[in-house]
Amino acid sequence: MTTTHWRNAITGDFAKAGKWSDGRPGIKDDAVIAATGADYTVKVISADAAHVITLDSANATLLEKAQGSLHVGTLNIEAGTAVFNAANTIGKIVMTAGEVEISNNAALGGADISISRQAILAATANVEISNDIDESLLQATFAVKNGATFKMDGGLSFDTRDAATLNFTGLGIHGKGDGSGIIDLDGAIGAMSAHTTVVIEGATLGSSVANNANFDSFLSNALHMDIETNGVLDLTHQGNVAIQMLLGTGEILNSGAREALTFDQYSFGGFTKGDFDITLNGGGEFGGTIALNPGDRIHVIAGAVLHALFEGAAPAIDLEDPQGFSNGELSFEGAIFDGAGPAVDLGTGQDNNLILDHNFVGTITNFGGRNGGADTITFSDESGKGVPSLQYNPNEAGTGGELIVQYGAEPAYTLQLEGTYTLSDFTVDPGDSNQVACSAEQSSPHVPAHVLDALV
Repeated sequence: MTTTHWRNAITGDFAKAGKWSDGRPGIKDDAVIAATGADYTVKVISADAAHVITLDSANATLLEKAQGSLHVGTLNIEAGTAVFNAANTIGKIVMTAGEVEISNNAALGGADISISRQAILAATANVEISNDIDESLLQATFAVKNGATFKMDGGLSFDTRDAATLNFTGLGIHGKGDGSGIIDLDGAIGAMSAHTTVVIEGATLGSSVANNANFDSFLSNALHMDIETNGVLDLTHQGNVAIQMLLGTGEILNSGAREALTFDQYSFGGFTKGDFDITLNGGGEFGGTIALNPGDRIHVIAGAVLHALFEGAAPAIDLEDPQGFSNGELSFEGAIFDGAGPAVDLGTGQDNNLILDHNFVGTITNFGGRNGGADTITFSDESGKGVPSLQYNPNEAGTGGELIVQYGAEPAYTLQLEGTYTLSDFTVDPGDSNQVACSAEQSSPHVPAHVLDALV
């Protein structure tokens, strides 16, 4: 056994003995490619072999042509780029940095792969691998070329002792993906560190296995799910998904049947599209554009803020506050609905804040101010004065409550409801600041049970 080094930073054929310090490597020899200087390429054109190949130069590219092949016990990638376009026999791959690009299903042989630090494993064509991958230490990146699919059917395991960052990215012009490349996680996925961040940027991440419990668990166990520019999280045909913290401006997609989607914390300004029942827990702001299907619902719980541009069918929206605190706010400013506006259930005995513009058309049920709370409705678009009409249709009796209507920074007009009442119809038309009307009476006795104070 000998260790032979690539002599100089000069392009050449792996099989040429004179390019190596101790001759062409064989199956019992270790080959080291670590020369620095100008960029160079070591070409694998024939059937070549080594006991260990170590690639450790940012200037070096190990390029396997389609007619070549490698028989290697261990492949170490510490710097530089390895490009594999043929079928190989590799026992083990250890990546601590650098990049491995593959365009052949058998390019990695049967190797178990350890990937860590800032290493990149990328598919430059439609590729399906079954290699088991162990990720540990700091961060790792999985990438796919625009328009290609990178299917990973093997196991994906993690070192649970370390906080990690997993990047799923696209390879396009200058490395920027357009989201058309798909990374498909179909294999078994192990437990992650409690501090793992998953970043999706320039690619689509999903699983073609329907109701993939491994994939759902992978999403729910990440501390942060960051969907960035041209990044897509595809949940088509998955089960109920819960995400701890959602960040970014990318896209969440479901082109299949309705699914339940829950977020605990979020600061999201992207695009949510498909058939979802969405639950927003805790604090945060869920914004961007939402395009749901008829019959979908959004549940806003305990301080959540929903500031979104709605397109297509209007979802039913429930504000729930099981702990008795203020629910935060909803914004329908600039919302677009193909059909009827949303039915918004404000709950009872809690404070709610709605931001609307003059285009809003919808029904507000279960008056939020009833039983002691207050609803504040702000029309942000003054150009629409006289156009909007909000209709409250409470479905049961209540006592007390307050409704505040205002245009931006203008003085608020307050409707105080006192006593016991049952409302069948209650309309506020802020186009006329003096018109705050209430048309309902108690069923018995037949006398008005409201004290109306319009305060300017």
